[in-house]
Parts: sequence; structure tokens; C-alpha cells
Amino acid sequence: MFCTCIFTFGIQPPKDTNPCPIKILAPSLFLLTRRTVYERMGEGAVHRRGEAKFEEILASFRRSLPGDVGGIGCFIGIVRGITGTGRNVRSLRYECAEDIASKLKAIADDAEKMPGIRRASIHHVIDELSPGDDTVYVLVAGRGRREVFRALEGIMERVKKEPLIWKKEVTQNGEYWVQE
Repeated sequence: MFCTCIFTFGIQPPKDTNPCPIKILAPSLFLLTRRTVYERMGEGAVHRRGEAKFEEILASFRRSLPGDVGGIGCFIGIVRGITGTGRNVRSLRYECAEDIASKLKAIADDAEKMPGIRRASIHHVIDELSPGDDTVYVLVAGRGRREVFRALEGIMERVKKEPLIWKKEVTQNGEYWVQE
């Protein structure tokens, strides 16, 4: 839901002068963009193998979009079958810190503050995976493709560096923690 009203973050107008039909309980949960207030809905989630279905995530994501969205960009990470040094991968195990979902949500929230971006969602699988299995879904909706592609790249750079996610690669030559 959105309305066209202006308010100053942290300062609420007197009750009788607020032209906005939305009761502003937590001003920090709103994003002011071109005189339109959108509820921020950045999403970060962690799943076990088989729990996250891309089609369901995309359908839910699309239902939440405001009317000015001109495009959706998606990144789907998958387990490689061959390492950079040519070894066959048997499996890849992802492990994470307990608060990973909140960190992924914070990254999505930050992306939604970028010009032209209306919605961002990050879903990461934490489990033992096989080559070809999906590892991460990143969805970004925005007014145009340039903004969407820029946000996708920025999100993935942060997902690779910031949250405490570790991966152990198992090959025919042994297993080791991957350092990126």
C-alpha cells in the first residue's frame, strides 16, 4: 500500500494535520521516494536443501510490488561441478552464523534505498549441496534495468563478503574450506 504524502523521518505531524491514511508507527520502516511513501519490505531468509522453491519465491515477490516497477532481475547461484583448478566437486557444504537471516535482510533493506529500486529479496541455502543445486536466490525489482542490474551486482558482492557464511568443498582429492 502507498500514499502520496510527505513527512519528516523521526518527526510525526500532529494527529489532526497528518494527511496520510497510514498510521506511522515506525517511521524508519518507510522509504520516501518521489513524494510517495513505500513500506520497506526487504527480505532475507535462510533455507535447508529442498525448502526454497524459486517459482514460489518469485510469485510471492511479484505480488508485493508497487505499480511503478518496470523490471525484475534475478541471480541464481548454483554449485559448480568443477573447481577453478579442474577438480570434480562431489559436494559443497554451507554453514553460517545464527543471525544470518537478519544480515541478509539488512543487505536487502540497503538495496531498497538505492535510486530506482523498489524491492529486494535474498534467499540462501545452508546445507550440504551437490553440483547443480541452487545455493542463493537474489531478486531485485526497480523502475528500470540499469538500476536493477547495478543493485543485483552490489547485493551479490556484499553477500559474498559480509555475512558469516562458510563453504566446505568436497572433491576427489579431499575436502577444504573455500577462501574467497
